[in-house]
Amino acid sequence: MASKTFTVSHGGIRLRVRVLETIKDVHRAYQASPGGRARTGNIIPAFFLETRSGKHVGTIFLPMDGRLQELVPHEVSHAVIHAQGGVLPRDDEAYCTTVGILCSRIFRRIGAVA
Repeated sequence: MASKTFTVSHGGIRLRVRVLETIKDVHRAYQASPGGRARTGNIIPAFFLETRSGKHVGTIFLPMDGRLQELVPHEVSHAVIHAQGGVLPRDDEAYCTTVGILCSRIFRRIGAVA
């Protein structure tokens, strides 16, 4: 069960964020997700699950006991690259701005950063 579920958006990209209690909870959610699989020896600490249709690009799963300063930007990057269909070098400024703003909004909602 999610500790928190919320939506953040910027630049036409809407992301659902599910914050679970532990990394083990996130790993179990990954294993149960479409395309998820049991990986021997590899714990999945966070992941992005794209949405094929709907109002969200996808859902980011994060653990409250994880390294959020590292995991949030990593998973937001996956989401933005997916939403934009890739990023060309000439588009990197808009990409970085979108990643930064979405990360900031996630951190505020989690309460991890003032």
